[in-house]
Amino acid sequence: MGKEENLEKLKNNYKVLEEKFGLPSFSELNEDFQIEHIELASSDFLVREVRRMISEKLVGYLKFIETLMNPSGAPFFVYSIVRPFGKSEKEKLGEFYKKLAKRQIEIIKLDLIYDVKKEAIFIKEVFNEWNKMKSEIFDIISFAEANMDKKSDNGSRAYFG
Repeated sequence: MGKEENLEKLKNNYKVLEEKFGLPSFSELNEDFQIEHIELASSDFLVREVRRMISEKLVGYLKFIETLMNPSGAPFFVYSIVRPFGKSEKEKLGEFYKKLAKRQIEIIKLDLIYDVKKEAIFIKEVFNEWNKMKSEIFDIISFAEANMDKKSDNGSRAYFG
């Protein structure tokens, strides 16, 4: 079976689950979570595989936000990102971190005991939460990008020796 045929079969299999559990559409989830990369062989547990694709992205953002909040030992460019952050940006990062950490705990529980209904609930909740969070995360990163070349307020030079 070709790649396009696999994708169509995946979409059809997902459509059944979408209708059964009231999940977001394939295209909506695919846009943010690249669910088209799910292996067709795992269609017996397709809801779990969709949740795993979502989980991968959440874990990546959790690690990135953790690095921004605690940049010790982080790559040097991270310091230029976090330098312009004020109290407001730091508080928002803390809120995102708490939400993503809570979801990480849910992911572990879902991995331990399979329950298709709980998997579907997770997908719906995270999809809605992610759609609210992503524009706010984008705004914080855009703020950092716009301000990363500005000099520090204290006028001190960075130490490179």
